[in-house]
Order: sequence, then structure tokens, then C-alpha cells
Amino acid sequence: AGAMPSESSGLQLWVENLPWDLTEEDLMSYFTPVGPVDACDVQRRADGKSRGTAVVRYTSAEHATRAIESLDGSDIGGRNIRVRLDRRG
Repeated sequence: AGAMPSESSGLQLWVENLPWDLTEEDLMSYFTPVGPVDACDVQRRADGKSRGTAVVRYTSAEHATRAIESLDGSDIGGRNIRVRLDRRG
């Protein structure tokens, strides 16, 4: 019995309030100390500028949970980021 598409896998995080110039590589470097990151995707507008949000996907739900606990409210480039489970992934 697989998870329904409307349920979270527990692996994917939604990150908000990122600095506008943050790259996928920067994000990967920031989240990797918690555990192995499967993918990082900074959300961009049609013109290529960052939306200040991103999706980070871990290889295990345990690491994703640990990332929320340790990184939510932390500072990247002078901005306090918000990290939560992505309900869509």
C-alpha cells in the first residue's frame, strides 16, 4: 500500500524566507550536515529570479524531521528561514 499523492512522504521539506541570491549549491551545503540530501530546488520566477522558497528532499524521513527541528528559524544570509514538511512531496 503506497502513500496517497495528497500525503507527505516525510522526506521533502518546504523552505521559506531564503535570501534572493541563494543558489541550490548554497542550500545543499546548508542542509547536508543534518543528513544526505537527495535534491534541492530553489523556486524561481519566469525571469529566473528566486522566489525566496525552495524544496529540499532528504533520503530519509528521520533526517528531514531532524532538519526541521534544527534548522527552522535559523539564519541564512541574515534571514531567519522557515522549514516545514512539504505536504505535496
